[in-house]
Amino acid sequence: MLKFLQTLRDEHKDDDDMLIALGEIESELNAKKYGLVWDQHEDE
Repeated sequence: MLKFLQTLRDEHKDDDDMLIALGEIESELNAKKYGLVWDQHEDE
């Protein structure tokens, strides 16, 4: 995902609003590293 954001950043070098939005998205992606894990079995 971060590689894709870099591609978009390269394509929109002159669009300040787009660069700001991409920076915010990248910050959120880097901040959220943990999530729920669902097990595929029943508890004993």
